[in-house]
Amino acid sequence: MERFNNANTRVLVIGAGMIGLTTALCLRRRGFQPIVVADRFAPGITSNVAGALWEWPPSVCGRHHGEALLERAKTWSMTSYTAFERLAARPATGVTMRTAVFYFKRPVADNAREWAKRNELKRRVRAFRHDPQLIAEYGVNPDSGGVDAYEMLAPTIDTDRYMAWLKQEAIRAGCELVQQKIRGPNGT
Repeated sequence: MERFNNANTRVLVIGAGMIGLTTALCLRRRGFQPIVVADRFAPGITSNVAGALWEWPPSVCGRHHGEALLERAKTWSMTSYTAFERLAARPATGVTMRTAVFYFKRPVADNAREWAKRNELKRRVRAFRHDPQLIAEYGVNPDSGGVDAYEMLAPTIDTDRYMAWLKQEAIRAGCELVQQKIRGPNGT
């Protein structure tokens, strides 16, 4: 395998959302010369309005098909948890650690997958607490049917602040940002 002289290797990153700017920043920190090209930059992009609450896979918002993909998602989730926990110590990033509560209409122990997820979380996250009393403590209407709950500290992100901070970090690191629409061979 050929080794790169990263200092002379320019890399094109298309898009200036959370993924594009994070990719550029990571490349720059490894010595590459990233150029981020995007038709729009924050705040007028999807990353500024996307939800940003960390969750352990399999998550409510997405499904993972196959154990290999699920294990990869878990590794990524723990890496991101640690990184966002560090960023939460810096108020300018817009990242905070907040209590996230999950409610269930059946006891968690009655669902093998939820029980496994609960046990994995308990070992990995801060301030994990599994207690049906959380339902009453947080004032959830008893008519909702909730019978079990757990809570933990999870990263949450103010995406407006985070995107502004991330863009400044990329610029400060030496990433080149170019506002331009990329067009394919047919002009679109």
